[in-house]
Amino acid sequence: MRPAWPSCTPIGVPCACAKAVIRRQPATCSSDHGAALLRTLRTYLDSGLDRHVTARALTLHPNTVSRRLRRVEALTGLDLRSSQAVVDARAALIVLDVAEGADAARHRV
Repeated sequence: MRPAWPSCTPIGVPCACAKAVIRRQPATCSSDHGAALLRTLRTYLDSGLDRHVTARALTLHPNTVSRRLRRVEALTGLDLRSSQAVVDARAALIVLDVAEGADAARHRV
């Protein structure tokens, strides 16, 4: 199942990535928990989609990684078993990095 994200660029990068996908958290989700989910997702993608490698890199039990990834899927509507969802997640992280870099640059001025 693919979320209905509006496209904000000609190449189709989802404009809701940073806010509605990566940072979308229910009121009961603390920012620390959100950061842990984001760190887990980044590491999972960087680890070649291997939950065991991700667990070792984060010093977590593999079941914890699985739970966090299921939570990411529940929050975003992504199915990380889908190659398209993996591409969307990677694009969302890139958009988030660029947006955070732009915010940091604005605050320095």
